[in-house]
Parts: sequence; C-alpha cells; structure tokens
Amino acid sequence: IEKEAFFVSKLNHNVSVRLNANDEMKLDFQQVYKQILKEKKTYSDIPLYLGKKKQLVRLIMVHVPKEVYEKRILERNKMNKSRGYTTSEEYKIKARFNFYICNIPEQQCSWEVICKLYRVRWQIELAFKVWKSILHIDQTYKMKSERLVTTLYLKLLWIFINWQLISDCRNLFLREKLGLLSLSKCIQTLTENSNILRNTLFKSINNLNETLKDVIQLLSHHHWIEKRNERCHFEELIELLFCNSNI
Repeated sequence: IEKEAFFVSKLNHNVSVRLNANDEMKLDFQQVYKQILKEKKTYSDIPLYLGKKKQLVRLIMVHVPKEVYEKRILERNKMNKSRGYTTSEEYKIKARFNFYICNIPEQQCSWEVICKLYRVRWQIELAFKVWKSILHIDQTYKMKSERLVTTLYLKLLWIFINWQLISDCRNLFLREKLGLLSLSKCIQTLTENSNILRNTLFKSINNLNETLKDVIQLLSHHHWIEKRNERCHFEELIELLFCNSNI
C-alpha cells in the first residue's frame, strides 16, 4: 500500500471496518444485508476504512447461495458446541457473504473482475500447496549450507521439468478440447512415476520422445479438473488475466 501497489485479499472477520474514518461504531452488516435484499442485488461494493489504521479500501460483499450459507452455519455451530460457545448473530450475517478488499479503483476493475482476480491469486497459493504436500519442497534435514542450497535448486529444477510437461500437455489437450488438466493430479502421477523420466534423462536420452509420448498418454486419462456449477474456471481466469483486465 505504501508503494501504491494494487492488492486484492479476503477480509479477516476479526478486522473492524467503518464507513467513515471518524466513526466510533463499526459497520452494521445487518443493515447492509437488508439494503441488498431491498435492492434485490447479489453484492455490495462500498468504500470504507479498515482496522486501527483506518486504511481506505473497497469492500466487496458477494451474497453466497443458500446451501453455502447453511454449510457454514452448520460447521460453525458444530465447532462452537465442542467449545461450549454459541454462534453469534454477527457471524450469522457475515456467513451470508464472501468478503473481498482491494485498493483498485472501480473505474479500472468491476466487482466481478475483483472476485475473479482473487481466484487467480488463489491459484498461486494452490501451486505452493502442491509443492509442499506432494513434492515436499519444505522438508529438509540438518546439512551444510552449500548442500542445502544445492538440494533446493535440484528440487526447484525437478518442479520446473514437471511443470513444463504439465503445461505443454494442458495446452495440447485444451486445443483438442479434451479438458483441463488438474495440476495436483498431474504432479501426483508424475511423482509416483518419476523413475521413468529420471531414467530417460540420465540413462537413455535417445528415448526421450517415446517417454514423452508415454507421459502424454498417462495424463490424458482421469486427470481433469472437476467442474463445479456457477464457478469461474481456470480458462476464464486466464482469459480475464490476459484479455479483460485494465490493470
């Protein structure tokens, strides 16, 4: 923010928000919810002041489907019951929305684009999750600093090779309209069959083309992203990122 960079993030439920910098009272989400219902809208996009520093941001509140709301309340009630608490009325109101905060002017990005941009940001988080949960890039043991750096570079190089294979296959299958590959499913499969590629690279480089054909065949079955109704999918996010955004 201090360097005037744009950001998009989720709003932490514990952070206070106010309509005016001098207001002592926090934003009344119950009133905002009633206003949305009255106007028969599915969202609210308002400027307000965030936290103790009272940073001016845009707050985008997107009304979630009934089943999502009910699932959130059920999970929160279950958790609170185990701790001897009751679910607050404030949480019940907030559970009806997804909250996004940003400092991008409305003239440059609509609220719909902001929501999609957040999903682009989340794709980065998912990639790091795959690196840690499947490729275990974060797991090391006590060693000399030189060996640690070498090990890290080797892991990153292996990630890059796998990533490039998946990207090429993803583009190929998209052009042929077969579907969109799931990064986590592909990484899992390539990790389980890493000996095939490793042996080719180090022992029989002349057979690389045949090995790559085997990889393509392997990933062309049961490695697709599962589509969810009323959700923005990866293809739409890429189109948004490179075609629709004025940022």
